[in-house]
Amino acid sequence: MGICRRYDKCSLCGLLGIVISLALGALFAVLVAFNLLSNIVVVPFITLVLSTLLLLALLSGLVVAAVSCRCTLARCLHKYTPCLLAGIVGTLVASVVKLAIGLLPLIASVIALFALSVFFVYMLLGIIEFVTCISKKL
Repeated sequence: MGICRRYDKCSLCGLLGIVISLALGALFAVLVAFNLLSNIVVVPFITLVLSTLLLLALLSGLVVAAVSCRCTLARCLHKYTPCLLAGIVGTLVASVVKLAIGLLPLIASVIALFALSVFFVYMLLGIIEFVTCISKKL
């Protein structure tokens, strides 16, 4: 409990978020490897569009926080921008790699889907933390 209070490692953007992302990414990769999930062809397209929109929203939020005197937005952006950027950029890169690989080799496709799902879950956890931060301070 002392580590959680001191370093804020137990937040969804800290060590807890990384563990949750890895666990859900591994679960998704296993389900894909054993063909228990079908129709995963659209997943890279959806994550690419969603991460691009979230990157634009993050950039516009940074501009709004810099121009206006919204202390709540500035504090939450200062705290969670590294987490959000890691998730968004990782999702962008992993979805482009998955689209480049396609469906040809199974092991490469599963590894790319694992990376994509890990970064996507981490991005979603960062968004949850950011929205929670803003709602607590309003």
